[in-house]
Amino acid sequence: MAPDSPEQFSSTSRPLDDTQLKEFEKVYREEVDNVFRYAMGCTARREVAEEITSEVFLALYRNFAGVDASWRKAWLFRVAKNMAVNHWRKRRNERELPEGTDIPGETGIPEAAESILDHGDLKPSHRTCLILRYVHGMDRDEIVAATGMSLNQVKSCLQYGLRLLRDKFQIDRKGGSHAEPI
Repeated sequence: MAPDSPEQFSSTSRPLDDTQLKEFEKVYREEVDNVFRYAMGCTARREVAEEITSEVFLALYRNFAGVDASWRKAWLFRVAKNMAVNHWRKRRNERELPEGTDIPGETGIPEAAESILDHGDLKPSHRTCLILRYVHGMDRDEIVAATGMSLNQVKSCLQYGLRLLRDKFQIDRKGGSHAEPI
């Protein structure tokens, strides 16, 4: 599980003033479970989700004054997403390369796929299901186990997410584009 209290962060960063600390503690209490569930859905591994959750709130603590209060929740989930992507990149590199091999460049989600998955209309649940299915190759049952969603919810998220992306990029089911030639 995530750290028990926000005080665990205070020894590694410069201290916040009393008002900021109270506000940080409030954000922590309200969002820690949500961030953890999101990280769990992205990684399907409790220990990794706990680490990501800790790192997200440590990053928030360190950058608290610079993160606009109206964007904090979105900021938390964006940082969690980036950390989950980094986790999968590292894991993929570890699987593909023999021990001691230098990594020639980053691998993982191609930039084009990342920008597609950043589509504003995709909810975090849709994005998570799409990433787990099409980037990490998980089947529906594995996604159910990783996210705690029901099979019907996973199917719905995948179907709705794909429909949004098809509509956005005007792609038919056979992969052809409906975009008008220039």
